[in-house]
Amino acid sequence: MATAKQIREIVNPLLMRHSDLILTDSDLIRIMPVGHVVRQIYIARSSQKRYFTLSWRLMEMFGPMNTGRSLGNCYDLLGRAERFRPDGGGGGTWVWDDPTMAGDFVEQMEQDVLPFLRSLDTTEAALGFIKSHIRSSGHRGWHWWIIATIALGELDDARAIWPEYGGSHPAPDPDAPLPSWETEEGRWARYGEIGPPLLADDRAALARILHRWEAENVRGTAIEPYWTPTPFPLEEDAEPEQISA
Repeated sequence: MATAKQIREIVNPLLMRHSDLILTDSDLIRIMPVGHVVRQIYIARSSQKRYFTLSWRLMEMFGPMNTGRSLGNCYDLLGRAERFRPDGGGGGTWVWDDPTMAGDFVEQMEQDVLPFLRSLDTTEAALGFIKSHIRSSGHRGWHWWIIATIALGELDDARAIWPEYGGSHPAPDPDAPLPSWETEEGRWARYGEIGPPLLADDRAALARILHRWEAENVRGTAIEPYWTPTPFPLEEDAEPEQISA
């Protein structure tokens, strides 16, 4: 299994040259600023200590099922560049003791992965890309779609989804506290919160819910110091009286 020291050694050249990168949790490179959608590169340890896997990942921080350590449900694995592949096979495997590995890692990050992730620098761009990413689409059910469309301000689309599925998440009792968001029961229960304001076209109430969920997910995690709360597209499309409501 890879050690934090091994990961730091291959990541350091990137951190030194790119001021918008941070290494958190010892194995996640994240691009700042950290906002509604986290752009990250995951160096995954393997049960076989010689190997690791590499992927880029996008993770929306305002979903009830996510936390500051979540990896997200839009991703793609990264293999070795053809010109760096070790002779004699092994394909695209990332091997710690391969002398070409570190150079390949840095080159792919700087030439391909970082420019791609940096281009997704708005909530609209990031969620738009996630919507279109076919290879990871099986990880995004109706829960993901309804939260994403609400965040984007596409409330008609969200309301078209809600009647078929929303009944499984009734509105919570306003006089009773929600179960803790740190439990699976609590995270699922939060979906019921969006039904009434969604059907009432109450953008301000929906925005407050998404902001609260995001804050709950971020606080106390490694990315909290780098997190920058910003308005959702939902709020930017709202009428002035709704924003101040």
